[in-house]
Amino acid sequence: MTEVLYNYLKVNRYTAYFDTEAVTIFKANREIYNTICGENIFETLEGIFEHDDSDNVVKIILTNSENQPTSIFVGYMETHAEIPYFESSYTCSSELRRGGVLLRFLGLLTANKKNQFLKNYERYISRWNSNNKR
Repeated sequence: MTEVLYNYLKVNRYTAYFDTEAVTIFKANREIYNTICGENIFETLEGIFEHDDSDNVVKIILTNSENQPTSIFVGYMETHAEIPYFESSYTCSSELRRGGVLLRFLGLLTANKKNQFLKNYERYISRWNSNNKR
């Protein structure tokens, strides 16, 4: 699945950046995210990208062929819950067709790479858990 997503990005000339690299890009391009996400979500993202360096946070940024940021994603892994889960918290995307969905899938795959005990996915592409109950 990961190869399919990265191939889609490559064909469309987009690059995904994660965690520390995503933070660097965010800090250098704040005004773009204010435009893409709107002021309220931007202010929340600013706090997350400035202060939340927890291992339980997944941060992803997409840039286009001109190295301009176009999309942003933040998700949280709740590993101390009775049933660990991953929450898609913020997704903003422009330009790339299906960029938000792609970011959510990348977030899910990244979270599962970090913690393979995650069982539930909240606010995701559709509400889904490991038992396929909706």
